[in-house]
Amino acid sequence: MFRSKKTKKVVVSSLLGVMLLSTVAFAANGIFDKKITATHGRIKLSYQGEDITKSVEDKYGAPAFTVKEYDGRAYVPVRALADIMGVSVTYDSSTHTASFVDSEKLVLNKQLELKDQEIAALQAEINQLKNKVKEEEKKEESSKTDIKELEKKLNKDYGVVDDVSFDITLKETSSRITATITIDTKDYYESNAWRKMRVADKKSLMEDIAEDISKAFKNHKVEGSIYDNYQRYTLYTFTMNNNGKVTVSDRDYGYDYGYGDYRDVERELERDLKKLGTIESIRTYEGNSNRVDATIVFEDRGNSNEPDMYDVRDAIKEVERYLDVYIYAKVYYGNHLILNYN
Repeated sequence: MFRSKKTKKVVVSSLLGVMLLSTVAFAANGIFDKKITATHGRIKLSYQGEDITKSVEDKYGAPAFTVKEYDGRAYVPVRALADIMGVSVTYDSSTHTASFVDSEKLVLNKQLELKDQEIAALQAEINQLKNKVKEEEKKEESSKTDIKELEKKLNKDYGVVDDVSFDITLKETSSRITATITIDTKDYYESNAWRKMRVADKKSLMEDIAEDISKAFKNHKVEGSIYDNYQRYTLYTFTMNNNGKVTVSDRDYGYDYGYGDYRDVERELERDLKKLGTIESIRTYEGNSNRVDATIVFEDRGNSNEPDMYDVRDAIKEVERYLDVYIYAKVYYGNHLILNYN
């Protein structure tokens, strides 16, 4: 009943002090032996409202008592006091020292110390992670700034080459930079300049751009393409390998032959002939030896709206000169054949 874990909640009927069982007394400057006589007999002990007097006397063979000689101080067996407090006690007779040790408290304090160390370690780890996140955010922000600066530089250096205008945009992922080089062949002069530009020069342009990107972003793979906004078509793609070599995939077939393919002829005919009347349909086919066959139908809107065949002829000739191709064309106004061009 004395091993209660509720320490420090000791209630004793009188003031409890450490007592030497019979002859030990404490003086201001040391310890000495003196015989004393209990003048007030035994006292009662109560713990948590329960009378434990008999239990203490039976267990330890000594009662608690008071001594008038010492201002009525109460003396209790040391072992009993330790049990009531829930601690252990040892007595050193050579030094007359009673040592109380709260083992449970020591264990708890040690556990608390370990927990404090764990919390400190976790807090340090959290701080490291926070700092790492901040560093990554700074790197990301810096990278965004760098790629925008590089984009500006590339457009400044390669924005116009051989009278062709290029718009270069860059996109970055964690390990890759993708360059999109855009042209627009809707404009006559741009289209003509692009067709005149040598294939070797186009490939050299892609190699130079890839090299500049690789220098700025050494740990990134580099890839890209040349895209025609007007045709909505990718003309070239390129990739730089780990050795710095650029591989180009050529999809610009019509342009690279020096003349437009039949789809280009169809597009240019529509652009020039729509000025002369309402076009119902244009169909083009690949012919023999640099020739494109075409069937052109103007919508019949009455005799007064029929296009002049000489104007139609001149428009077709202009397309031939522009694309450096021969055209064989049958031109109709409704169901009426107005020109057989060859």
